[in-house]
Amino acid sequence: MDAIFQYTLSIRSFWLVTLSTDTYKRFELESMGLSIGIVLGTNGINVAHELGHRQNKLQRTLAKILVLPSHYMHFYIEYDFGQHANAATPEDLATARLNQSVYSFVITATIR
Repeated sequence: MDAIFQYTLSIRSFWLVTLSTDTYKRFELESMGLSIGIVLGTNGINVAHELGHRQNKLQRTLAKILVLPSHYMHFYIEYDFGQHANAATPEDLATARLNQSVYSFVITATIR
């Protein structure tokens, strides 16, 4: 159901912005983009993350379908074969080091 909601929201928003005869102000477009990004991030990536842990092939496929609208398909490979395989080791780029500040961690995680 979550996937249907995401795809409907994405397609409808795309239609409103590109094919509709209505004109929108800049703040309306920015607000729409922010709202869609939040929905795709919370409903798509978070749910896909949990479904990706399942052994059922259908659920793992659904996880891939959920990250597709956010253009983050590499999450599936990066997370399972990167962060999970290297969790809490020096090679793990998604775990902060002991006593590392949040600012330092954001920079380190983003660059690597």
